[in-house]
Amino acid sequence: MSGGAERQLEELRTQAAILTHLEHRALVKVREVFVGQAPDGEGDRLYFVMKWIEGRSMQDALERGELRSRRRPAPVNHCL
Repeated sequence: MSGGAERQLEELRTQAAILTHLEHRALVKVREVFVGQAPDGEGDRLYFVMKWIEGRSMQDALERGELRSRRRPAPVNHCL
């Protein structure tokens, strides 16, 4: 990994670690953040461990057109 990529990953890791201290009813609680090897073996990836929330998926809400936002988020399977 290049020096620039390492710095960027470290900055993201720091910002993500801050998320573990945020609590708000509109936010899903981030429990842990860590860096691990990407599934394809190509470099490192930042992973989030988040609180499990029962209910429908965001993908389901997208498909049903239930999100009221000007800008729709990318489908969940594209984010993984």
